[in-house]
Amino acid sequence: GDRLDIVVDPAAQDRFLVVNELYAPGWRVTVDGVPAMIYPTNAFMRGVVVPAGVRTVALRYVPFVRRPAALAFYGAGLIFLALGWLLFRRAQRADTFVDR
Repeated sequence: GDRLDIVVDPAAQDRFLVVNELYAPGWRVTVDGVPAMIYPTNAFMRGVVVPAGVRTVALRYVPFVRRPAALAFYGAGLIFLALGWLLFRRAQRADTFVDR
């Protein structure tokens, strides 16, 4: 799925958790509710540093269409749509004046 919750026993030292699933840039992780980094591990797996005393690691996938960068693409698409519509309307008006 798009969410993976892991409960670990708290330890006295930092650890490195390797999740044997495909690494992708859309994955986000929180460690006891605090955002953390996901590292590509063993070329294609996900790795997370689990600090001392931590109990929960939550990984969730955020697809591109739900990321802030996608808003730029949506905005550009709307602008191009509006410009295309305006140019089409202008071309239609120019054709009507030529016919008369």
